[in-house]
Amino acid sequence: MKMSRSLIAVLMVLVAANWLPAQSRGTAEATIAGKSIKIEYGRPNLQGRQNPQSELAVGDVWRLGMNQATELHSQADLSFGDVQVPAGTYSLFAKKVEADKWHLVINKQTGQWGTQHDPSQDLAEVPLTLKSIGSRVEKFTIEVEKRGDQSGSLSFSWGTSTLQTDFTVQ
Repeated sequence: MKMSRSLIAVLMVLVAANWLPAQSRGTAEATIAGKSIKIEYGRPNLQGRQNPQSELAVGDVWRLGMNQATELHSQADLSFGDVQVPAGTYSLFAKKVEADKWHLVINKQTGQWGTQHDPSQDLAEVPLTLKSIGSRVEKFTIEVEKRGDQSGSLSFSWGTSTLQTDFTVQ
């Protein structure tokens, strides 16, 4: 009987160890023009801190989440203004280009830890719009939103601000 309880306890720990990290991951997805645009990312909590990314120096990149690099999976070619991004899978980062200016960095390397940004693999940088929001977002949140038959937006919200960009599906 004792061995059965010990075995059950070990199994519960193993299940929890595999289940809990998944709870800190998020997925944002939309179907636009019949194509899936999906982002998988880590979801840190502020836990009383100020937005940690606000402490970055100009030129630094942030992994847009936690743990593994944030990944964009797109079945469609996307246009962010003049920037063309072929269908595929990419890692996403935010780069601080000035005190209140950010760019979305689209990187060809995937599967890496979020702090392992290789700038030689950058496909493109897209300007982001920084907006203050009225309520505080405790858990980092990414949204992919359909805005029209061929268009959408990406937003990255944490604390009292959102970084946002629009795109079209080609």
